[in-house]
Amino acid sequence: MEKKMLVIISAFILALCAGSVFAVSIAKTVYPSDGVPIVNVLADGSLGVVPDGRTDCSEGLQKAIDLCDSKGGGTVFLPAGEYLLEGSVSIPQGVVLRGDWQDPQDTEKPAFGTVIIARPEPLAPEEKDDTMARPLFTLSGNSGIIGLTVYYPLQSAENPVPYGFTMLMDKVSCSTLRRITLINSYRGVSAEGQHELCQLEKLRICALDKAVLMDASTDVGYTSDLRISPDFWLKAGKYSCPSPAALKSWCLGNAEGLVMGWLDDETLSEIYIDGCKTGMHFLPKQFWGLLYEVHIKNCKTGILCENLHDWAGAVMSRGEIEGTEDAVVCNSRVGMLKLCGMKIRGRVSGRRYMVNDADLSFAPPLTHGSYKEPARQLYVVETAGYSRQPK
Repeated sequence: MEKKMLVIISAFILALCAGSVFAVSIAKTVYPSDGVPIVNVLADGSLGVVPDGRTDCSEGLQKAIDLCDSKGGGTVFLPAGEYLLEGSVSIPQGVVLRGDWQDPQDTEKPAFGTVIIARPEPLAPEEKDDTMARPLFTLSGNSGIIGLTVYYPLQSAENPVPYGFTMLMDKVSCSTLRRITLINSYRGVSAEGQHELCQLEKLRICALDKAVLMDASTDVGYTSDLRISPDFWLKAGKYSCPSPAALKSWCLGNAEGLVMGWLDDETLSEIYIDGCKTGMHFLPKQFWGLLYEVHIKNCKTGILCENLHDWAGAVMSRGEIEGTEDAVVCNSRVGMLKLCGMKIRGRVSGRRYMVNDADLSFAPPLTHGSYKEPARQLYVVETAGYSRQPK
């Protein structure tokens, strides 16, 4: 019965994808992917998307995304190459923009797949305090971005250019950002408008202002394998920062890693933050959630906590917190910050916090092992006489 239902559902979904310009295929990638990348629209020169790093692809990429949306949704694939964006791109409900991605931490020699060369208009002076202004990518509900690297060629560590957030989830549910590298964003990722059930996974970010901002989540968000460090610009091959000392100094004096406001039942794991003014900042709102495997080092202030949820608070277990000035500053008015099995290096001050030196050796660290990609074989259900013949 389950197999019959699966075939029926697959047939319904793929029926939406019929049409010559909307042919289902398996993407050819340069680097290993986290699954078989089934593609509905290929963003290429026929749609005005040229991977030369010089031709503005904003309109062409939006055209490819809108085409996918008009056919009921699916995946738009952007092959390896450099794509210039001078304008913004919106991803509607049911559409995923997918590229070819290599984790910068998995190779000694920097290698990149699909690279967005971002050259949008910077924020106007009156927009600098507006965290919703001028995002490069805006995601709607049930949409996603997977496998992109973004680089701003006009960004400067000595005189930072104030751009809007690179990726904005605005009042959405069930959206996904996965396998993303932001080499030198001013502001990285925002999930700020009221949202729920959003997923951030395997993000690599260097940001000069805020790397990740999350606020107004009404239900169960999930963040895992988030790494924030100036190293992602310092060790970016041909995209590397030309002023390493200026970058380190700026980030240590200005950058915030993970900023969290009102989040309900948030789960975060494998959080690595390095070289920021403030590693983790709980805003004076109502956060409650669980954090596991948190590693904050080389920051002036490891954790700044202004408030937490009154009856739930936050529990952080296994990891380390290092602050050259303060490891933890907790000024929560009502909620409790509980630190369990955390190695703390630096001053701890404030109120409504609890440090428990528990032995967590019984709980092994998170390991993902080696992922084995399945065989890239595509079956398309188009007629009642489906015979399971590969396409």
